[in-house]
Amino acid sequence: MITPSSATTPIPAAWPGRNIAAALLGAGAFAFVFAARLSLLPLPRPAAGPVITHAAPAVPTAIPTPRPAWQPPEGQSRPYTARVERWRPMARQLLAEAWDEGRLDGRAAILDDDFVLSIIEAESAGDPNVTSWAGAIGLMQVMPFTFAEMHTGSKANESLIDPAAMWDVASNMRAGIRYLALALQAHDGNRYWAAAAYNGGIEAVAVWRAAGLYAVPPIGGYWETAAYAQKVARSYVQHRPNVALS
Repeated sequence: MITPSSATTPIPAAWPGRNIAAALLGAGAFAFVFAARLSLLPLPRPAAGPVITHAAPAVPTAIPTPRPAWQPPEGQSRPYTARVERWRPMARQLLAEAWDEGRLDGRAAILDDDFVLSIIEAESAGDPNVTSWAGAIGLMQVMPFTFAEMHTGSKANESLIDPAAMWDVASNMRAGIRYLALALQAHDGNRYWAAAAYNGGIEAVAVWRAAGLYAVPPIGGYWETAAYAQKVARSYVQHRPNVALS
């Protein structure tokens, strides 16, 4: 038997806090649902600021070593005749130019002013106004087609060359020096064969050397070249007593 004291006491309909409790419960439920929906919304991203990057340190580049200036060879040099010796300063100037251009690298590095003057002595005896029977011109007796090749890179440009340029002493000597450098490169830095090539042609000397000859054969049209090469070699040794040729 349930006694009045042990039964659940119903909340009176007229309980003063009933409406307030209901209101609080409703507000709590709304707040819970609203908070749940907010948690599902994407969070705003912060505005993009400046991007800071750290560049890799620059790798120092190697500073090229400056090319040393051309220097005349060491050792005693005996002067040529005045007509030939007067061209030594220009020969040295143009040799320095050829050196800076890389034309005297390798086997051509032995080309010096005494060798140039020996060629001038044999070719023109120092007279810049001579012409040979074959048509060679000026101080170093350069053929027009050779002049065109040394200055433009092609013999075919001979017709484009101003004849006055071939008589210009510096241009004439420049062409001669360039050809001597090529001859030394082609013939193992051998001064004798370079002198022979200056007179008879680099290609002709290549044929003689390929045949195993030790000197220019004094036959056919090369009698002049045979005598010329020996003349230049003897003159060079006379003016450079510290150099021996064999």
